[in-house]
Amino acid sequence: MGARATKVRLRTGTGQNEVGLGRSHIMRSVETSLKRLGRDHIDLFQLHDRDALVPLDETLRVLDDLVTQGKVRHIGVCNFSAGDLERAVGITSRTDRAHVVSNQVHYSLTSRDIEHEIMPVAATNRIGLFVWSPLAGGYLSGKYSQNDQAAGRRAKLDFPPVDTVRAEPILAVLREVADELGTTPAQVSLGWLLAREQITSVIVGARTCEQLAANLDAQNLVLTSEQCARLDKVSEPSVPFPYWMQRFHDRDRVFG
Repeated sequence: MGARATKVRLRTGTGQNEVGLGRSHIMRSVETSLKRLGRDHIDLFQLHDRDALVPLDETLRVLDDLVTQGKVRHIGVCNFSAGDLERAVGITSRTDRAHVVSNQVHYSLTSRDIEHEIMPVAATNRIGLFVWSPLAGGYLSGKYSQNDQAAGRRAKLDFPPVDTVRAEPILAVLREVADELGTTPAQVSLGWLLAREQITSVIVGARTCEQLAANLDAQNLVLTSEQCARLDKVSEPSVPFPYWMQRFHDRDRVFG
């Protein structure tokens, strides 16, 4: 039987303790998930996000209890900032509790924010990165471009948000590369992500079996270094302070 993963944080009922990352909600969610999955343990138990009303130390203590009890094998997080990750690592290292092994994040050609802080912190602490919405809610498939507003989820809800003015040039290069390889913009987008050394896995969604098969086939796509460079360049994000200043001073350093 394959590995099983589930999450906790979102509301599951109307009660005060049926949401968030307090002990009561976490424990109840684990028992419910185990019953639903028909398993005696969860391989990867993830926090869907941080909880501003519950101290992170309390949440991590509960997760460590679950690992000790054998109900959870590994713990992961989702949508944690670099600061959140650093705090989690600091707490678990200081208290010798179960460590966070993964962070599920949004990352795509139209959203490369994690490269500034989250990615380096994850690499330093050996935390895997799982990508959600790698096609930006379907936008990078090409069917939601400014000139082709197809009916679908993105036509009703801009989530995850996409700056279409900045994204249209990206989509143009995607189409060029896709034509060169005889494939689709969606597969090229996924191939670009899978080629990133820091990415552990990419989570794909699909409306049809054909879409799912095409997405899975992206693992066999090989982009040339020149094609990757073109995609890197057209999608390069603006660099906020202090990173542009650090890059300025890095010019006299040699990185091997």
